[in-house]
Amino acid sequence: MKQLISIAFTLLFILPNAFSQTQDLQKGVLIIFLQSNNNKITALEEVLKKSPGNKNLRRQLDYTRAETKRTNEAVMRGFEETYNFSEVLFTYDYHIKDLKAGKKTAIFLNKSLEIDKNLSAAGRFLVILKNGTSISGAEGYQILNAELTPFPEPFPQFVRLNTLSYLVNTIFADDIALGKLYGRLAKKVQKRFEGFALRGR
Repeated sequence: MKQLISIAFTLLFILPNAFSQTQDLQKGVLIIFLQSNNNKITALEEVLKKSPGNKNLRRQLDYTRAETKRTNEAVMRGFEETYNFSEVLFTYDYHIKDLKAGKKTAIFLNKSLEIDKNLSAAGRFLVILKNGTSISGAEGYQILNAELTPFPEPFPQFVRLNTLSYLVNTIFADDIALGKLYGRLAKKVQKRFEGFALRGR
């Protein structure tokens, strides 16, 4: 009897909701939070103001800025080349509070990683991709709703980032390896959403 009730619940509530969320997502937008390293950069800048001649700190600051930009460009490129399930918008992680508070314009980035006031998510169904860890501690990206909480299952909730293969490949071709890393991530997200869409049909 319990199994019959569970099946009935799935047919009456979960599957129709999955179908609705699939349609909403395809017409909506996937928002990806890019890591800004803002706290680290600000801290280095503050220390450099007190010790402007410190070459080691200057190198750390320049390296952090360059690596942050390079990684974020790789993320954008990976999704632009691989992901087509829905529209994608990018923003920095320090805009999390703005988005949660309901701000849907003047926080999204163009290809030059600059704020573009013409980009908007207003009135759209939102799915958030945010750097984080799984329950098991695996590194990857959480899939969240507009309130920055997980969607109910069976909606995908996490995508693992295969950093091990990246670390191996960096020995040979760092930029190429970084591009492949986020290209694979985008492909995984695409497959998760496509698989979810099939459940709702």
